[in-house]
Amino acid sequence: MGSAPTPPVQTPVTFLQGGAADMFSAWCVEKLSAAGYSPKDFGSYLYVRHKVIKDAKNRVKDYEASLQPGSHRTVDPPSDHDKWLASCQSGHLTQNAVYQTERGNPCSNLKTAPGHHDGLFPCMPLAGNAHQDGGEHQLNTAHERVSAAAGGVPDATPGSRYPADQIEEDSDDRANKVAHNEELARRNGRNPLTPQGRAEGGSSGATSTPSRSTGNSGNVSGQDASEANKPWNKELTGETAGDCINAFRDAGEAAMRELCARARHRNRRIADGGKGKTPAQGQAHRARLNKAAADAEQEAKDNPNDKAKQEVATRARARATAAERANCKANQGDELANGYNGPFDGQVPQNYPSSTRSSNGTGPGLTEV
Repeated sequence: MGSAPTPPVQTPVTFLQGGAADMFSAWCVEKLSAAGYSPKDFGSYLYVRHKVIKDAKNRVKDYEASLQPGSHRTVDPPSDHDKWLASCQSGHLTQNAVYQTERGNPCSNLKTAPGHHDGLFPCMPLAGNAHQDGGEHQLNTAHERVSAAAGGVPDATPGSRYPADQIEEDSDDRANKVAHNEELARRNGRNPLTPQGRAEGGSSGATSTPSRSTGNSGNVSGQDASEANKPWNKELTGETAGDCINAFRDAGEAAMRELCARARHRNRRIADGGKGKTPAQGQAHRARLNKAAADAEQEAKDNPNDKAKQEVATRARARATAAERANCKANQGDELANGYNGPFDGQVPQNYPSSTRSSNGTGPGLTEV
């Protein structure tokens, strides 16, 4: 059969807020459904956590409440997929600690990872938590802990260089191992879905071969024609469900960095205390905020029972921190806007168990996934 119609051009923020569902090829929708995923399950960490998983938990909770004595509500029972989602956490498709030394702090991004954002990095639902035996998230985490050694990074130790191409290979392998493990899926309640509500642009019938569409190249709503050629505006496709998930991760990373580049002027205004400030004025603004925060914190320390002073100190520190982090994001956005395009190397995470590395380069957890 022929390729699916071209997906619509969209912005990176739409993509990361769940618009990725519109970009999967009909073939990917079929393969993902067979593996127990909906294309709507994929997006940024914040989207998957606060939209996909939270909504599913609410549907399960509302149904259970409707069954209680005295309830007069009629609520449709949740689907098996809802129940699986309600058991999940939002899982980064590459471990956050590979790119960032303090989670949530853009100023802790590695020099080779400008624009990294833990809340915007591409994610998927993973059943269980990182410490729940037999759960998807636990086995995913086990794989993350030993990936550097298994992938063959020479003399890997926590904090040592983790080359971008090796990160990609290990992340690809991890997604494939989770998505294609039927026993893991069965044990965690991830059941095959009937493809419904195909992604906009997907064909209404199943395809027998992967779509080869390369995406729209025309101008849409006044956008530059090159917008359509951005990674998040190209159809996501591949031979398997794992391939499709990894195509989403690649596009999502590009969208995350593009958002940082686009937001650099707004971040600079936040960092400098207004538009058109010189670097010296911006630095002075942040210094004033930090001094005000330090003074307020000292007041709070001297008056531990004064609730108002505690709140003032908290707000003052939040303003100072926001300005400092906006400055880091603006600087990284400038780098990206000026053409920095990798390699986006990372670091071997601190939880890497170097003492457990075996002679053949494998470690615990890999065979379990």
